[in-house]
Amino acid sequence: MSTFSKARKTTPPRNESTGVLALNTTDSDDDGKDDYTCHNCGQLSDPCHLSALRTFIRNFGIAFGIRAGFSVTLRAFTLLRSNPRNFFNLDHLLGEKNLVVRTEAVRWGLFFGIMSGGFSMFHCICKKIFGEGDSRSSLVAGALSSVCLLAHPPTRRRELSLYVFVRLLQCLYNESKRRYNFTPLKHGDGLLFMVTSAQIMYAYVMRPETLPETYWNFIVRTGPIEKPVLSAVRNSIRGNSLDVDQMVTFLNKKGVPEAQEVMHNLGSLPDLIPCSILHPLQQSCTKNTFGVLVSAFKKLFPLHMTVTFVPLLVVGLFRVLRRPWIYGTKGVLSAARSTLFLSSFCASYQGLVCMARNTGMAKDSKFLFWISGFLSSLSIFIERKSRRAELSLYALPRAGDSLFMILCDYQWMRSFRHGEFLLFGTALSGLMYFYHEHQHRTMSPMVNGVFNFLFSRTKVFPDDEAAAYAQQPASSPNAPVLPAPPVSDKSSGSGSERGSLKRPQLP
Repeated sequence: MSTFSKARKTTPPRNESTGVLALNTTDSDDDGKDDYTCHNCGQLSDPCHLSALRTFIRNFGIAFGIRAGFSVTLRAFTLLRSNPRNFFNLDHLLGEKNLVVRTEAVRWGLFFGIMSGGFSMFHCICKKIFGEGDSRSSLVAGALSSVCLLAHPPTRRRELSLYVFVRLLQCLYNESKRRYNFTPLKHGDGLLFMVTSAQIMYAYVMRPETLPETYWNFIVRTGPIEKPVLSAVRNSIRGNSLDVDQMVTFLNKKGVPEAQEVMHNLGSLPDLIPCSILHPLQQSCTKNTFGVLVSAFKKLFPLHMTVTFVPLLVVGLFRVLRRPWIYGTKGVLSAARSTLFLSSFCASYQGLVCMARNTGMAKDSKFLFWISGFLSSLSIFIERKSRRAELSLYALPRAGDSLFMILCDYQWMRSFRHGEFLLFGTALSGLMYFYHEHQHRTMSPMVNGVFNFLFSRTKVFPDDEAAAYAQQPASSPNAPVLPAPPVSDKSSGSGSERGSLKRPQLP
């Protein structure tokens, strides 16, 4: 017997007088087209391997476009700030010397394409093995689709694994909160961000090797303190001798003779690096703090504009074109608010470090940078409430990874080879289980929306109405009448959603 057998599509008839859909299961031959019923997953759809391939191609193209769009947009903002005359020069805007995005964009395309397309195929096969409705299908298919992690280099795999694992912990927390009915801590998301940011800012100064290199470089570019100064502070706290000549050369390039003289007087074993060395271009700590706020805002605003608008234009271009002023205004205000939050964080961190030095601090302490990171994180309350949890969960994997590496150095914990694959497979398996079994009560709206988009899931009726539709006799004269369901205009990608009804045009 063949794997797929032909079947006829069924579509509820429309009540012409009210513009709604009547529920009955009579066969309809309006389009005269045949479809297939998969013997593995039992869905009325295209063959599952074709549906999985379609999902792979679709999500590969979208992820590739979003990642390439990020790079091109940021390059455009850089040209507008540094050399506007070259903005319309394609060699400067899109040249390989200035814009290397192909490898990175392909990696993200393969990652999301394999994850979604592979899961669709594995899920269909697992339904044949375990039976329809068995939750083990989602668990096993999620674990098998974790091979998508191979699309990224080894240096990034642990970071991605930790991020997905944190999302699984979020689902477990939401399910526990629902099951045991406990009251969450008020402003717990803000407190979590403060603790994680404190660890990150401690690692930024004292243990930069425990942070991803690109992430550490981003913090350094955003902040006012140069790498040689950070190295001097680190050596001073650890009691190591400084390379005075190297620091004098660095300060000479900055054109600050006063700071060079201060550096000569400090010697090679100073107890504390003064503010005149931390920010040599601006001797006033108050003016420097305000300058950091303005400088960070100018640097970060193009980034937040890119993060806000590129996914929106790639995924929902036609929605934006229908209401450009509404989407444009909301996007700019959201980007400005997020930029103000981060720039305030940078400025307050610098201000707190300077304040400690100006209040009679005789010897530097590594705990100062942890405390400064904790207190400066109060700027998280500038962000809207719905964004605080997402920012906390974004910072948590980096802080956890940094702390784990520090504990491994002290031999309090141990790592093992290829552990990121086990962690990622476990986390993705759990996420797929929650997505298919407890979607709306455990997953955050952001993660749920991403998964819905990846798998093109459109829920036509609520569960109770869908059950009523399935149990309704074919020729019942009392078939209930429901309003035409809202269906998104996203194209179908997975076999389980191919039978979804499209919304009729109401009179």
